[in-house]
Amino acid sequence: MLERCAHNKEAPYTPNIFYTKNSKMKNFKTFYSIFVSLTVALMFMFFVRTYFFYDEVALDAQAWGAFFTVFGVFYAIIIGSLITNVLGRFTSLSRTVEEELVALEEVRDLLIYLDENKETKKEIYTALLDYVNSVLGKAWEEMGNINSSFNTDTSNELYKLIKAVHKIKITNESDKFALGALMNKITDITTLRSKRISYAREQLPSRLQTLVTFMSIMLLFGFIFVGVHNIWIHGLMVFSITILIYFAHIILSELNHPFRGVWNINKRPFQEFQRKLKNIVALQ
Repeated sequence: MLERCAHNKEAPYTPNIFYTKNSKMKNFKTFYSIFVSLTVALMFMFFVRTYFFYDEVALDAQAWGAFFTVFGVFYAIIIGSLITNVLGRFTSLSRTVEEELVALEEVRDLLIYLDENKETKKEIYTALLDYVNSVLGKAWEEMGNINSSFNTDTSNELYKLIKAVHKIKITNESDKFALGALMNKITDITTLRSKRISYAREQLPSRLQTLVTFMSIMLLFGFIFVGVHNIWIHGLMVFSITILIYFAHIILSELNHPFRGVWNINKRPFQEFQRKLKNIVALQ
């Protein structure tokens, strides 16, 4: 393992699941939405109990039981499968972003081995900073916008970095080692960039989302119209299923859009690395 140079003793951040600076506002909106959803569901339940219940409603308990058994099992299987799918993609994307950042940090550290290539070293640092700026700027915005088009082809900033490394002149064994290692790391960065874009591009099919919404509405309506004699027990049932459905949809939505929302892949680690690179470039 290569040792870090003096200006890189600080431990790097790792991009996992972070809260954004607006997380308090988003949490408030989440709790407000829950409150509104519960209020509407419970008011609708009271309306149904007042105007749509009939004396023989208890005789339909067996039919309601069959409905909840079949429909509930299908709903649980579909929701569970979807959450597992989007959580796996979120984890893979988070790991890819972390690996890309680590590869960029190692490119920075390998430059200490270049002895007689001062101008080339400065050019590589500058190209590396330009690439990080592009990731934090246009790339991050595109990944957060589901309507944006993604281009997995090598970017201009990455081409600039490749060309800068290609200018290294081998004058000793240290330069030879650095050039070989840098070429390997840039290959890794190219691969990880393509993987990052590929994971960010994946979305749940719209028809599948429509199916989940339909099943959620039907399940909630089923609990509202079911014949329960005790109003408090009925209210508790509607309360619980409303919370369950709401959070299932929130989790699916947040994990399906990993660059926005409360649960997201934050750009703070890249911003910290960008700050360090600017200091290095300024000292060259």
